Order: sequence, then C-alpha cells, then structure tokens
Amino acid sequence: MFKTYVVSLKKEKKRRKSVGKTLRELNIDFVFFDAINPVEQINYQNYYNKELVVRVFGRELTNGELGCNISHHLIYRDILEKKIDYALILEDDALLNNDLKSFILSLLEKNIKWDVILLGYSKVNEKEYKTMNIQNPIGRFIFKYKNYRIGKVAKNYTVGTVGYLVSNLGAKKMVDSNLIGSCLADDWEYFEKQAKLKIFHCRPFLVYENYEFFESAISCEREKISKDSATNNFIINIAKYMRGYLRYLK
Repeated sequence: MFKTYVVSLKKEKKRRKSVGKTLRELNIDFVFFDAINPVEQINYQNYYNKELVVRVFGRELTNGELGCNISHHLIYRDILEKKIDYALILEDDALLNNDLKSFILSLLEKNIKWDVILLGYSKVNEKEYKTMNIQNPIGRFIFKYKNYRIGKVAKNYTVGTVGYLVSNLGAKKMVDSNLIGSCLADDWEYFEKQAKLKIFHCRPFLVYENYEFFESAISCEREKISKDSATNNFIINIAKYMRGYLRYLK
C-alpha cells in the first residue's frame, strides 16, 4: 500500500476542501502536511544555504520556493522515520484522474525499481499536454496500465511537484544528499545528478494542476524574477519538436 501526503498551507481552506473531497471520492486515505512558510516560521530560514543556491542556480530562492523545498524534504524524512515503502505526494491544487489509485496499486504489484515517478507537470493542462508530449515524450516504457505508460524522458527538468510517487529508497537518497534548503523542490535534473535518483514519467498524466482556478504564489514570485522568454521563441519550439520526434523514433 502507499501513504498520501497533501502539501498545503494551514490557511488554504478552499484548496484543502477541494482536494480532500476528491481524494475521499477516490477512496484514497491521506494526511495534510502543513507547508512551511519561512516568512512566518523564521526558524526554518536556518535550513537556507543561500551561498550554495546562488553558486548553483545563479540567484536566490524566493520565500515560496524555499518553503516548498523544505516542506517536501521534511516529508522525505517522515517517510523514512515511519518506514513507509511508497508515498504519493500531492500539492493542494491537484486535479486527480479517476484511475489514479488503481494505477498505483497495479504499479506496486510489479517488481520495478524506481525512486520517483512524476504523475503530472505544473502549468500543463490537458490541452497543453499534447504539445508538451510531442516535445518531450517518454522513451521505451517500463510499465503499462490501461492507456498509461511509465518511462524516462530525454532530459529531466523543473516540472513542478503537483503530483508524484516516491519510494522509500528515493526518499533516503534525497535525505542522504542533504539537499534541504539548497535548491528548488522540483529540479529533477539536479536531483538525478546529485542524489542519483531513478526518475520516470507518466504519459498521459494522472495529475494536473488546477492553476486556472487556484493561483500559485510560487509562480507569481518566479514571474517577477524571470526574464527568460525562450519558451516563446519560435526557433526553440521547433527544436523541441524535432528533439521529441527523434526521441520517439529511438
């Protein structure tokens, strides 16, 4: 079986009510994990390794990014302390597919070694999914359930933490790598290198982010500091399509 954590600030009553209702309808037991707010909980600033962050990422973390990083790493510690074999970690604005529970149970019946399985990406809705999947498809799949497949992508990157599975070994790798307070919570490429995580992706998604209804504080902060418009560059988008096409042919 698996344990489900929903990362959520205590004040987010509407979000908790929405995701809680969905999880109960899917018959998935869950607990809310009170997200860390380093502005109000000053003691958590002690985790912040600003020097390392600036050296690696070229800028400081926003308060939201720092709180998200600490929150997810504290969950990894909880997984280890409670000896949980597998955990489903969700953000409180997650939209869940009806097949989510049966998919996970079917997956856990198989003897497949993995550390993290990303079940969805932030800021990618069902319409945008088709374009994203062409640009960054999975390669040879290692598991199939109905029309869902699990496999690796050409390159991991920051795709959010809206919904993912982590094994006990994956949590241990993250904790042992001491990445708390020193990076983004969703820099999966960095985790793959630093923590030696074995990361797989799900296609199509089983989890979507309800960003059109619930505004993300972290995204707002990132938009203020980001000047990168590369995703709107026609040439770069064409290159992404070609990369995805070549990846699909392998």
